[in-house]
Amino acid sequence: MNKIKGKGFIKFVSAFCAVGMGISYSALADTLGSWVIPASSTASSLTKSVNADGTTVSALGFTGTATSASGGWGGTGFSASTTIGANESKNFNFNITANAGYQIVINGVSNFSLISSPSGPSTWTLFYSSTADFASPTQIASITGAGNTTKNITADLTTALQANPITVSSGTTAFFRLVGTASVTTSGTGRFPSATTISVLGTVGTIQLASLTWSGGPTGSWNYNSANKVWLNGLNSVAFSSGAIATINSASSLTVDAGGVLAGSFTNNISSGTTVINGGALSSGAILNIGAGKLSLQSSNNAAKLQNSGSGTLSLVGPGTYTTVDLTAGKIETLADGVLSGAVNASGDSSLDVGTFSNTIGALTVNEASIVGTGILKGAGFGFALDQNDRTVAVSMQGTGGLSKTGSKTLTLSGSNSFSGDISLFGGTVATLGADRLPDTTTVVMSSNTILSLGGNETIKSLYASSANASAQVNLQSYILTMNVTASNQFVGSLVGTGSMVKNGSSILTLTNTSTYSGGTTMNAGSFRLQASGNKTTNVVDNTVALTTSPFGVGVLNWAGGAIYSSGTTSRNIYNSVNLLGGAVTLGDTNSTTGAGDMNVSADVTGVLTTLNADCTVNAVAAVDWEQPILGSGFNLSKGGTNKLTLRSTNA
Repeated sequence: MNKIKGKGFIKFVSAFCAVGMGISYSALADTLGSWVIPASSTASSLTKSVNADGTTVSALGFTGTATSASGGWGGTGFSASTTIGANESKNFNFNITANAGYQIVINGVSNFSLISSPSGPSTWTLFYSSTADFASPTQIASITGAGNTTKNITADLTTALQANPITVSSGTTAFFRLVGTASVTTSGTGRFPSATTISVLGTVGTIQLASLTWSGGPTGSWNYNSANKVWLNGLNSVAFSSGAIATINSASSLTVDAGGVLAGSFTNNISSGTTVINGGALSSGAILNIGAGKLSLQSSNNAAKLQNSGSGTLSLVGPGTYTTVDLTAGKIETLADGVLSGAVNASGDSSLDVGTFSNTIGALTVNEASIVGTGILKGAGFGFALDQNDRTVAVSMQGTGGLSKTGSKTLTLSGSNSFSGDISLFGGTVATLGADRLPDTTTVVMSSNTILSLGGNETIKSLYASSANASAQVNLQSYILTMNVTASNQFVGSLVGTGSMVKNGSSILTLTNTSTYSGGTTMNAGSFRLQASGNKTTNVVDNTVALTTSPFGVGVLNWAGGAIYSSGTTSRNIYNSVNLLGGAVTLGDTNSTTGAGDMNVSADVTGVLTTLNADCTVNAVAAVDWEQPILGSGFNLSKGGTNKLTLRSTNA
């Protein structure tokens, strides 16, 4: 069972209701319902042949025993009593219902002719009641004629209905009885002629959905039982309808039957307190929370759209299957695993609170909104647009998609993220808070004037910034950035800070000469392809030369393996001090399509030197001038390669 608590109104909108402001009627009378009288029938009722949109029309019944003859269809044994109560078992009956979202005005009939036997009814009376038990019926018209005649009562009934039309409100039913009586007790017959179609006429209006006020006491059931009339539509008691606005005036506890609420949309608008739905499933075209109160979905829910647009909270406790989740104000919170799904869009000053739970969604799109909690979101991609607010996200983002960031503000990642796609930084800053916040397999793709700022040691696949985006910057702070480069890439931006960079992986990383980081560079494998040498300045007072920028910043190059070479035929200078850590290192490249430029380990910067920390082989693929003094007593320096290696300093 679904339990719904709250104060305010809850709106159930049928997907098939025509909703407008006020009432809009058709210009001409419609056929609300028709019944075909066949040439011969022994059935006790005749099914309708047609009913208008917005109406439900019953079969045409005879509450006695219906007989047939060549003359038509009807019954026997009519009483002479003039009271409806005494004639309940000998009458024709039908009813017409106005569906939710519609209002009917009954104002005429068509082809209402009746045949009486000589001792049959001489008077035909049409009665109307708003209740099925006919406790207080209303006489519409009474038409008298001699027996053994065919009496056409169409004009009389239509005149009476046009003078006093019957209005059937949305979700209610009009009940009718056509009673035949005679002046004396008779067993004669009264019939409808055969091979004719009789109809009830009127107009159908589309209306604004009815506002219903709960009148069922502290507890009660919302269901589709027409006898369960625990709502007030004005002064009338009506049953719950899927096309009504339900107003709850207190914190009563209501129960929806276990079949759930099937509706085009479910709208919760409460100014305070909590509306709770639990037990059975809530199936709806849309579930909307637009008030300042709280809507708690504790049952299993299925909706094309889930939306929170009010200042209140939409709380997800039960499992949910949604196509789209829109959060434009207030908060959506998840209080269990597997309660959120579909494409999630959060915007404005709203908040998606993941808590400590794990949920699988489609794409997450955030426009200025907050994503809070320390749980897990498994998604097909994560997009953040931040032009007005800096945001910190502690949620762990997983899945097959990547992350994109636009806008001038800062997105700080403090969760352990492992999504498989790249990070595309189109604007502003992506910062990390703590170590290992970026996926190890991601490449950070940077646009102009964007910043990647580290808040801890970080491992990624690579960096990318084209020459058109040379203003991109990585702020290492005081941390270590490790790159496992498994595909050739270029980073024509700059690295700054006091931290360091480590290059692993067998592929090529192309660097320019604008970096200033001071913590040093460790080269373990693969290749560095240098687009330019470093920049240096001379102090004319003490005649010293300082390194200001270079592909490796201004720190030491710790070289354990791999190759460093020029991107063209022009020679490149390494101005950094070099620590040779052992193994084999390579200068130059035979695979350069433009020819291999010479490589120089320069001594032009004051105080630079090369330290030999283990036995090492230098492979000179291009001509190499090693100008720095080489220190390292007890270790061997060997030359490999086919080109000339020239040692130009005093070495020890």
